[in-house]
Amino acid sequence: MKKLFVVLALSLMALCANAQAYLGGALSFQAAGNNAVVTILPEIGYNISKTTAIGAQVGWSNATAANRFVFAPYYRYGFKQLGPVSLFIDGEFQLNAWTTGGATTTQFGVGLAPGVAIMAGDHFSFVGHIARIGYYNGAFGINIDTNQNFQMGVYYHF
Repeated sequence: MKKLFVVLALSLMALCANAQAYLGGALSFQAAGNNAVVTILPEIGYNISKTTAIGAQVGWSNATAANRFVFAPYYRYGFKQLGPVSLFIDGEFQLNAWTTGGATTTQFGVGLAPGVAIMAGDHFSFVGHIARIGYYNGAFGINIDTNQNFQMGVYYHF
């Protein structure tokens, strides 16, 4: 058992020494009519190459009459680098578990989420998503309304 922990610790150190892992989180604000939803999404990811990454968000949100658990793994492709600014698109799968008045409803989504990342030094970056394109909550569509689907986060790169 001790050998297993040593191997896991060495693997984690090697992962972080390559400066390819990142840890961060995002805040998401959504408004629909008189309802407001605030979502907190901690995130972890790993840069596979200069243009690709994998990661996942696991979080919680609070709405007027419901709470939501979110799990959203993604594959990120950076298609344009302009100095410290990187444009990317995430291919994501989203699993949501809503709890309303003791009843739980599960929803899922699959789609694309374009975004922008701005490096602020060697270890920090700011990341934003504005839209979602795909199948979410039982319907296909394009959501480009910034009042309903805006997400901004901060990452620490190891």
